[in-house]
Amino acid sequence: MLEQIVSYLKKLGYTAEEQGSIEKYLIVFQKGKPLGFILSDGTLRLVSDVEGADGVRDAIRFLQENRDLRPAGNGEFLLASYRQNQVTVYYDVRDRIVRYSVCLVDTDTGEVRREVFESKDTAMGRFAAETGMFPSGGLSARKQSLSERLREKLLRYLLSRSKQQPERP
Repeated sequence: MLEQIVSYLKKLGYTAEEQGSIEKYLIVFQKGKPLGFILSDGTLRLVSDVEGADGVRDAIRFLQENRDLRPAGNGEFLLASYRQNQVTVYYDVRDRIVRYSVCLVDTDTGEVRREVFESKDTAMGRFAAETGMFPSGGLSARKQSLSERLREKLLRYLLSRSKQQPERP
C-alpha cells in the first residue's frame, strides 16, 4: 500500500521517502518541508501543525477509498467505461474535494470532450445519457430485436446467479 501512496502523492506534487528496515514508513514533504509520517497502515502522523497536511490526509483517505479501482490517467481512477468513453474520479488537491470526470469520444472526429462534476450521480447520469448506455424513452417505445431480448435474458440470469452466490469474507 505504501507504494501506491508514494506514487499518488508524487502525482499530486508531494514527495515521499520510504524509511525503516523492519517496519516501513514514509516521510512526506511539500516543497522541501517535512509534513509528517505515513505509517504502514496508512495513518498520517504530523510533524507539526504545518500547512498542507490536511491535503495529504484527504488524499490518503481518497486513495484508501478507491484503491480497488483501476488507475486511469494522472491520479485518476476508473469508475466506468463504455465504448471508449470513461468516467473517472480524482482528488483535486487545490480545492481539496473529490471530482468526477466524464470523457466522451466523438466517433466521427476522434476528439475527446471532458466534463468535470462534483457529484458522482450527476457525472454517472451524464455518462449514461451521452453514451447511449441505456436507451432513452424506455424499451416499450419500440419492439426489441431477438439479440436484445437474448441479451436482457442473459443479464437477468447472470444477475440472479450473482445474488445466489454467498458473499466471500
